[in-house]
Amino acid sequence: MACGKRKGTPPGSHPGRDCDGRGSTLLTAYLLLLIKEKPSHGYELAERLSGDLLPAEACPDEATIYRNLRRMEKRDLLASAWDTRGMGAPRRLYRVTPAGNEALISWTAFIRDKHRRLSVFLERMGDNSTNCKE
Repeated sequence: MACGKRKGTPPGSHPGRDCDGRGSTLLTAYLLLLIKEKPSHGYELAERLSGDLLPAEACPDEATIYRNLRRMEKRDLLASAWDTRGMGAPRRLYRVTPAGNEALISWTAFIRDKHRRLSVFLERMGDNSTNCKE
C-alpha cells in the first residue's frame, strides 16, 4: 500500500498527505470544487477563488494555481483539453476525473470533521474569550 493508504484510494484523496511527499492543501479541495461546479481554465479559477472562497489577501498567485493544476492533472485528479473557442490564444480547460471526484468526497468528509471539531471548541470556549487576556 502506498503511503499507508487503503488499497484503491486515489492519490490526493487523503487530505494533508500525498504519495509524492508534498502536502495536499485546501487549495486542492477548492480547485476540485470549483472545477466540479464548472470546468474552467486557470485564470478563471483564480478569479473565482478570490470571489467565492478566499479573502483577497489569502489568494494564491496565478503561478501557484497553475502549478497545482498541473500537479493535480499528473495525479489523475483532473484532465484538461485545449479550448480554442472564442478569441485569443487557446487555453487549457480543466475538468474533474473520477479519481478527482473521489478526492473531493474525501476532502468533504475531512472538512466536515474539522468543522465539527472547531464548533465544539467554540461552544466550549463560549464567552470566555475575554478571560484569555489574563
